[in-house]
Amino acid sequence: MKKTMLLGLSVLMMGLLSTACIDSLSPIDQTREEKPAIEGLYTITATLESDATKTQLDGMNVVWQSGDEIKIFDASHTSGVVYTLASGEGTTTGTFTGGALSDAGPYYAIYPASAISGALTTSLSVTAPMTQAYTAGTFAKGVNLALAKGADKDNLAFRNAGGLLKLQVTGNKSINAINLYSLKDEPFNGILTVSDLTAETPTFTYTGSGEDKSKLSLSFASPVALSGTATDFYFFLPPGTLASGFVAELIDSEGNAMLKSTTNDNSIARSSVREMPAFAYDPQYRAAFLTDASLSSAWTAVMANDSESKKASTTTTAGQYALVARSDDHTVRIQDWSIGYALSVTVPNTFSLNSTYSSTVSVLGTVDGITTGSQTLKMIKKHGSRIWLVNESSKDGFVVR
Repeated sequence: MKKTMLLGLSVLMMGLLSTACIDSLSPIDQTREEKPAIEGLYTITATLESDATKTQLDGMNVVWQSGDEIKIFDASHTSGVVYTLASGEGTTTGTFTGGALSDAGPYYAIYPASAISGALTTSLSVTAPMTQAYTAGTFAKGVNLALAKGADKDNLAFRNAGGLLKLQVTGNKSINAINLYSLKDEPFNGILTVSDLTAETPTFTYTGSGEDKSKLSLSFASPVALSGTATDFYFFLPPGTLASGFVAELIDSEGNAMLKSTTNDNSIARSSVREMPAFAYDPQYRAAFLTDASLSSAWTAVMANDSESKKASTTTTAGQYALVARSDDHTVRIQDWSIGYALSVTVPNTFSLNSTYSSTVSVLGTVDGITTGSQTLKMIKKHGSRIWLVNESSKDGFVVR
């Protein structure tokens, strides 16, 4: 038996400045090709136009990769049937094989097949991971969630569930981690739901929980050396995110880090690329000051000072915490009598990224290198309820809630 399907997943890959508009999808290629069944499996042909975005970038084109899988649902197969790429690797037209489907639709499909394990209902829910793997010149395989629906097997047009953010970085260090934080606490990862599968244009909704819902990490198998030519780093993000800006946290192999932030509207459009202007990596802080695991504990404060190297180092404690809130400001106090000190930091109740504030720091006991008294602190990072502040003169740093 012959079975055919058209995959119409089309993405216009263009370089965009941070204030540029997002281009819409181009019409899909209507060419269909029938393939014979292979060893009793049904065969589906997936065709993409040459400037679309799907599983992997090949220059500005998109090609299928070995092992690509899609999952197709119908009324008789509510747990889905997996179809695997049989031929067409490295091209824009792939032949997929899988088990039999019902003769009557509607049919629904998802890429990648591994993104969903539940049964088909009136909606689909899949998991969008918090960590995406760095892949040179493209985005990680399988993070580009896409869905399709159609009344027959020859009319399944895939649609991306999100878009791409592209960072371009030059320098002379090696990067081994990049974290992206939303300034609006909007979810970057968690559960993606298509609430109405019968709608002409499905609505994609992301939900998440905890502070890390607004964090997206790029992981590296090994450090990537920067050079005078910009290296590209891609993040796959939900549509509509980044309208209030973001903070990108780049960490090098020497334990130093840089923060690159913007408060401009850099909204991600589905099936498009938001390309940020290139910038040079210039480490400003010790990575531990920005990412130490103890910071995930409730009510933990961090102090930092290293004026000689002009980067912040850290000491941490999970001792007793106290918060005194007033109408205009609040005081964060952390104490650890086993070490023998108490530290208090008075800060305003509201903050804006990269703005400076008059603050008061006091110490009871010995805290080496921390400047006390009235001083000016700059907000450099926000993640959930935590705020990162630094004194750019003394290089003291504080994390408060």
